[in-house]
Amino acid sequence: MHEPVIVQLSRKEVLAAVDQGVRDHLNDIGESFQTLRVGAITSWDVPINEALAKAAVIKWLNGRTDVKARSALKDYGNLIIRETDPSGDIICLVSCLPPQFKIEGFIRVHEAQAKHDCLKQTLAGRRWWISKDMLHDPRELGNG
Repeated sequence: MHEPVIVQLSRKEVLAAVDQGVRDHLNDIGESFQTLRVGAITSWDVPINEALAKAAVIKWLNGRTDVKARSALKDYGNLIIRETDPSGDIICLVSCLPPQFKIEGFIRVHEAQAKHDCLKQTLAGRRWWISKDMLHDPRELGNG
């Protein structure tokens, strides 16, 4: 198994990513800062960690935005691929331990969806649970 790539985000980068994650989540649920109702937000951790993971991947890839990111709150998380993910996308798994982020590896969506033994049916649709040992070394993406 390969070693993860470690990315350090500055305080400014973390705050910018959190701000963007909050704004994106409010947009997704149809709320704004001005009209936010109590209880309108069910969970902040997922959108914020996804935004932090995205910021870490973009920084490591020197501004490239064609690679997506998903977060794992601990070092033991799996990369979850959704049936709605475009088959041509590349998605990285990032362990979020601010201010340090570990890019664990990546997989192409069509590769993940071909792994029928990883498929699980959930209430939200089909999901592929990809363990770290099934991911490609992130260095294969280059870094910019």
